Amino acid sequence: MSSFSSDPDILQITRTGSKMHMFLVIPAARILLLLKHDSAAVNADSSAVNAADSAAVNADSAAVNADSSAVNADSASVNADSSAVNADSSAVNADSSAVNADSSAVNADSAAVNADYSAVNADYSAVNADSASVNADSSAVNADSSAVNAESAAVNVDSSAVNVDSSAVNAYTSASVNADSSVNADSSAVNADSAAVDVDSSAVNVHSSAANADSAAVNAASSAVNVDSSAVNVDSSAVNADSAAVNADSSAVNADSASVNADSSAVNADSSDVNADSPAVNAESAAVNADSAVNVDSSAVNADSSASVNADSSASVNADSSYVNADSSSVNADSSAVNADSAAVDVDSSAVNVHSSAVNADSAAVNADSAAVNVDSSAVNADSAAVNADSSAVNADSSASVNAAED
Repeated sequence: MSSFSSDPDILQITRTGSKMHMFLVIPAARILLLLKHDSAAVNADSSAVNAADSAAVNADSAAVNADSSAVNADSASVNADSSAVNADSSAVNADSSAVNADSSAVNADSAAVNADYSAVNADYSAVNADSASVNADSSAVNADSSAVNAESAAVNVDSSAVNVDSSAVNAYTSASVNADSSVNADSSAVNADSAAVDVDSSAVNVHSSAANADSAAVNAASSAVNVDSSAVNVDSSAVNADSAAVNADSSAVNADSASVNADSSAVNADSSDVNADSPAVNAESAAVNADSAVNVDSSAVNADSSASVNADSSASVNADSSYVNADSSSVNADSSAVNADSAAVDVDSSAVNVHSSAVNADSAAVNADSAAVNVDSSAVNADSAAVNADSSAVNADSSASVNAAED
């Protein structure tokens, strides 16, 4: 066997018999040097890749951060708008509470007016009682007049009977005297008696005339009483009619007041719903307007009576009625003011709802932007993960090559 080597460190040739063997021998130090050179190139490529990918990732991340900052700014603006909406809503609730307080005051005033009307009705009832007493007195006068008329009629009957008797006596006396002259003495006596009868008859006639005069005076007085009684009855009927009208007006006022109280209770309930549920303020306020028809249509209760009725009725009734009318007008004015306040609350509530809708729209836009930023951030994270994976793979390959060469 013979050997040949042109460079013992690199190429060795061995010959055995007719066969020749050639071996390429590379020293380990040179292999390591080559591997380190390749690893440096790989690391340089990896650094370049990492730098480019990292720069792109950082640029994307910076854009995502800018978008996130813009979203945060928009969110802060939305929060400020929401706080303003909450402040407006609180103001609307305060106004609604004030309206409720005013409505309660109107209800109290209406109750006072109803009490005053009840007092007026009581006074008118007293007037009716007085009128009934006047009618009773008139009936008694009529009864007395009827008795006087009956007595006068009896006197007239008695006077007529006396006259008839006197005429009969005179006729009998004249006939007796003319028929029998012997009885002249008796006739004279009879004549004397007849004269006495005549005197008595004259006295009776005078008495009868006086009775007739008294009867005529009584009849005249009775007629005057009847005229006065008729006037009293007419005035009493007018008083009763006016009182009935007053009672009807008072009943209508009481019915309207009951309606006012019912409507006010509904207003209070609706207002409580408004306070409890701010986003529904506008709808509830509309319900309040629908239920808040608390205007009382009270007619004036002024008594229109004649002088005699005024004499029988108490002046305090008219004064009380005027006072009640003034209170009723005041209640109507308060109710109108409450309606105006409620309308103002509705306007404020509508403005709050419009502002709240705008805030909700801004918030939805911010949420959409935030979602887009999250999508971009996820993409950046995915890119960064991919770059990290590539870098890890390069480092793993380089480490594996170096370790294999060292082994």
